[in-house]
Amino acid sequence: MTAPVAPVRQRGCVRWLRGAALLLLAAALPTACRRGQTPAGPGIERVMLVVSNRGYFDVNVYAVPASGVAGRRLGTVTGNSSATIFVSGSDLQPGNQLMLFIRAIGGRTGWTSPLVNVGFGVAARLDVYATNSGDLYQSQLYTVASTPPPIDTLVDTLPIPR
Repeated sequence: MTAPVAPVRQRGCVRWLRGAALLLLAAALPTACRRGQTPAGPGIERVMLVVSNRGYFDVNVYAVPASGVAGRRLGTVTGNSSATIFVSGSDLQPGNQLMLFIRAIGGRTGWTSPLVNVGFGVAARLDVYATNSGDLYQSQLYTVASTPPPIDTLVDTLPIPR
């Protein structure tokens, strides 16, 4: 009688599958660690956000890097005051888009802004309006041109008329 060859072949197949599974796991691990981070556009390191809180409630401001993902807290703006916050490029959604979530401290609900495009020379502005109960549905997020560079730097780039 001859010994069956099948068990030897199965062991080799199992080893091959284990090796392939480990290789696949090693390749997927670095991308799994970056889940929730979305790339900003090229060259955007940070964006200026000016927050004007026109209500009585203090509000927490969060950057939402992707729809359905919990935002990263940027800071708190006290009632009836303004603050300038710099948003990191890694907190932007793809395509250099900014989405914010704000929540009044002591309020029942929060407010999620629409997406706005930001980039070089463009700052974001958030006007927070809270009702007596802390609802923020009247708040607005929009963009404005940031401070232009000094005029002497622009003179060198203008074409000379002939």
